[in-house]
Amino acid sequence: MASLARPTAVENNRWYERAYLYVVFAALAVLPLVMLAAVFDASGKFAVVVSGLLCLLAISFPLLLPGRKTTLYEPLILMIIAVLIGCTLRGVYIAYSDNARVSALMLGQSYIEIAERAPWLMLGLFALASGYAATTARVPIERIRWLFDRQITTGPRFKLALIISVIVSVLGIALFVNAYDVQLSLDSISSKRTTSIITDDGEEVFSSLGYLRFMSEAGSSALYYFITATLFNKKKLTLSNIALIIALFVIASAIPFLSSSRATIGQLIINSALLFFILGRLNNRWLFASIVIVVGMAFGMAQLRSIAQTDLGYRAEDTFIDTIVGSGNFVDISRTSAIISRVPANTDHLHGLSYLALVTAPIPKALWPEKPNPSMGPWVRSEVFGIWARNNGWPPNVIGEAYINFGYLGLLIMPLLIGSGIKLVYNSFAPLIRVNPVAALIYTAIFWPLGISFIQLNFAQGVSITLQPAISIILFILLATRRARK
Repeated sequence: MASLARPTAVENNRWYERAYLYVVFAALAVLPLVMLAAVFDASGKFAVVVSGLLCLLAISFPLLLPGRKTTLYEPLILMIIAVLIGCTLRGVYIAYSDNARVSALMLGQSYIEIAERAPWLMLGLFALASGYAATTARVPIERIRWLFDRQITTGPRFKLALIISVIVSVLGIALFVNAYDVQLSLDSISSKRTTSIITDDGEEVFSSLGYLRFMSEAGSSALYYFITATLFNKKKLTLSNIALIIALFVIASAIPFLSSSRATIGQLIINSALLFFILGRLNNRWLFASIVIVVGMAFGMAQLRSIAQTDLGYRAEDTFIDTIVGSGNFVDISRTSAIISRVPANTDHLHGLSYLALVTAPIPKALWPEKPNPSMGPWVRSEVFGIWARNNGWPPNVIGEAYINFGYLGLLIMPLLIGSGIKLVYNSFAPLIRVNPVAALIYTAIFWPLGISFIQLNFAQGVSITLQPAISIILFILLATRRARK
């Protein structure tokens, strides 16, 4: 591998290591008081709060291991955030909020029933964290010289790749707008969109036209590459460079915005900020600003979706907390409990079939309407809970899917294997992230999001969503760069 200059990293920026430990220690300090209160609470609300705290401790215990060093960009941090919101904060939310969302989140369960099943969720999260903590092996990806031994520049090859990417992205946006007849109005501009396809048997299935969304990945590939090349080569962020970054972000986020994909746009912002952080150009102030922007964007898009999907329009009673903590996303403590109570009562165990859906995930539904859906959301909502789902549903998260497939034994084995796999990926990239721009680019844009997609969705959907940009980014790198000279 060619010798690469190490970028100026923010090595003294270690506030986050202490911050995570403070969260864990605070939970440990509060836990005895909450458990004591739970003993005298017949409603079970305190027990749900205790369960949420224990779930956070189950996934966070690797942070407490002696001699362990935490990095902001390892997947474990995203896993902790998913549990913090979906279990710890949501436990408090469903116990004490009077918002109408609480009834939907409870799924007909009592607080005591949720608390009684929560230990199984804790076991699954502990297995996930154990697999992650125990894995020390790595794959020597630096030996893949045709990919990782390349010069990242903004020369003529980059300009050609940039032009091609912009053309592909803009064409994808135009086709998307035409396919869905997008209107520039508040009740249409940002909402979930699907199109129907009639199979040979006359059955109507729904497609999100993923190939058009894939075309938009060309814009995000150009965005990530340009940020990496600019920072790694220590170029100044001139006004023209900033303008290009903004233009590429707008192009890359157009289809996600029109389809109300808050997670995709948030990931664009966070991934870009993470590249700035890894390559030494982001201080605490700008890191915090990027988080505020993502949170504000998520809340704003949620309100636009509310306008698009309800006859009442803007729901003034929904606050920021209702939109984020009350969303039902992440690792939902009550939904996981409900899944455990209704499988196999309402539907049989799948015995691994949901994991096999990954094999057919790359095939567009427009070409094979009957293909298995890599997303379990619609199946969970319709088959487990008996609620009709058009296309979008309720993802089961990594623990719920393990139980749906293999019952209580699955709660131990599958999270253990998945946690180990995620750590293997991180170990493979960790030594290169700060010294090899290709490794920093690929890890940040493709593999770092494993921590959030795997844990809150299901395996096949998480892998397909995470690897979807891989083809676009690798093609862009090969087109925009040449092998480093010895």
